[in-house]
Amino acid sequence: EVDPVAGNTEYECGPVNTLVDGTYYFHVRAIDSVGNKSEPQTLKFVVDTIAPALTMEKPALVEETRWATIRPTVEIKAVETGSGLDKASTVFEVLDSADKKVLGAEGWTGMVWTWAPNADLTGCTVYTVKMKVKDMAGNEAEQTWQFKVDDDEPTISGLVPDNDTWTNKPLKSDAVTSGYLTISAVFEDSEGCSSGVDGKTAQMWVDGHQIKLDDGNFTRDAGGVSYTPTKLRKGRNIPVKVEVKDHAGNVATAEWHFHYDPDTPELSEESPDTWTNNKRPVVSVKVKQTVSGLDLEACTFEVKKDGTKVDGTTKWNGDVWEWRPEKDLAECT
Repeated sequence: EVDPVAGNTEYECGPVNTLVDGTYYFHVRAIDSVGNKSEPQTLKFVVDTIAPALTMEKPALVEETRWATIRPTVEIKAVETGSGLDKASTVFEVLDSADKKVLGAEGWTGMVWTWAPNADLTGCTVYTVKMKVKDMAGNEAEQTWQFKVDDDEPTISGLVPDNDTWTNKPLKSDAVTSGYLTISAVFEDSEGCSSGVDGKTAQMWVDGHQIKLDDGNFTRDAGGVSYTPTKLRKGRNIPVKVEVKDHAGNVATAEWHFHYDPDTPELSEESPDTWTNNKRPVVSVKVKQTVSGLDLEACTFEVKKDGTKVDGTTKWNGDVWEWRPEKDLAECT
């Protein structure tokens, strides 16, 4: 169409076929009646008929339920490959079981929308999440999700070895294939609205060292953890820490300690050696125990003649056990 006054001409054109989504370039220049040509112009436009895709990443879906703690973080990821996301068009709300809006801090970080409540949520309650957002072409995405609150952490029990106890079990080795030392704990999550133990989150530390997940002697599942060490420091106060989460993210921790002494006491410097000229000798033996110490009440000492016990008195003299007969001993016996 030609404007005879201004000399401007306006053109319109359209594709013959429907354009698929994508980026297009329109090239144009004008030629007057005597052949003069304008500089070419290129116009870019995008065809976008597909709405953004919204996916809730947190709370995660466990079987058919999304579980959350009383202070969850809701994360929703947007994917928009066309005209771009119009973040200003976002409409978002979290509703409680009475359809009342729950206030929280919210906003975009890159292509992820994050929301966290301003106050603790109510346990055993289902919350509804609603979100709308458009792309720059005006296509609108709308999604609704629900999550349930689990306000109780799992329990950890059945601690082995028992807290503050001594154990002398051998370490697992090629020579020791049974009866070896095992450090373990049992998990349970059955209180209230239970989301269940997430066994793959279980971790264990022994004597300050975290047990690696690829250690063939370490196992974990929803029922508990077990570790059979092949190396361990001897002595007192070997600390153990176990941590596990439920599917909602509640964390349970158990800490205890035990003492380890696999060494038997050593006996030496027995006296008399072979002969004595004393009918009432002091019979003694030195006892060495450098780890756990001696259980004095459990120590026994006997002198026998022809299989019959000989009466006498016993006592500890430092680290030496001494015995004295009540009567003279028979000669050549």
